[in-house]
Amino acid sequence: MRCFNLPDLAAPERNLASVKTLLRVLIGLVICGAYAQAGNEQFELSPEQRDAAFSAQDAAREAQAWSTQALERNTSDALSQLAADADLIFRGRVESQSFEYDSAGTPFTRTEFVLADVVKGERSAAQFTLLQEGGPSQSGDGRVLLVSNSRHFAVGEEELLFVELHPAEFRADRRAAVQHRFRIYQERLYTEDGQGVILSQAHERGQRRLELSADRHPAPRFSRIQIGEHTLTKRFQPEKPARRAAALASGEHKKPRRSYRDSVDVATFARALQPGRDE
Repeated sequence: MRCFNLPDLAAPERNLASVKTLLRVLIGLVICGAYAQAGNEQFELSPEQRDAAFSAQDAAREAQAWSTQALERNTSDALSQLAADADLIFRGRVESQSFEYDSAGTPFTRTEFVLADVVKGERSAAQFTLLQEGGPSQSGDGRVLLVSNSRHFAVGEEELLFVELHPAEFRADRRAAVQHRFRIYQERLYTEDGQGVILSQAHERGQRRLELSADRHPAPRFSRIQIGEHTLTKRFQPEKPARRAAALASGEHKKPRRSYRDSVDVATFARALQPGRDE
């Protein structure tokens, strides 16, 4: 970079030539910068062009720049992740439910499960107890406390639960938390709202893919919540016209819409959760 001494303003005649020279240099720098910017904009690739030109060899060279070994990037396996995050995975039937209250009158729901199969974890007992905050009011005035992270079960129904355990917690209702819940109906798996849980065929790297059906099973159990003597009914909104129009515009309507009738059976799903077992 060139540095210029500012002229002495007290002697304008003597420094007039220096002022003219300085102005010419500054104007020249501005013009050169403008040409340089215009040139860069003219020959610079767009983001789409850069993405299209980025090859597998470029990706390998990029990886080599950060490490001495290029590692292959694998997509996450949803089933393996589900199983890894849970401390206990079991299939169980709801045997009974009862309600208890603390000193402030806050209701808690105690649910007893009879275990039919333990997919992950060690259980010496054939039962599992889940205590959750929420339930009918102690005063019997018809009020019900609903807690967002509590699940609602019905006696006699079967569940496949992924549970996180915290045995050292002081509060009993925090010692076990349901991470994921799959409802079992006629030996097949569904979400809490009745969407079918679909397990795709094995694809590259031996991974499996989970999908949910576009429709819901019409059985009343998927739209009904029973809390003591109170029965709550869920209403599901139909697909919005704007969303359907967007699907038509994007070509999504050409993809097959899976039905709840394609939901996976419990035994196949349990085997897929356990590496090393035959499917």
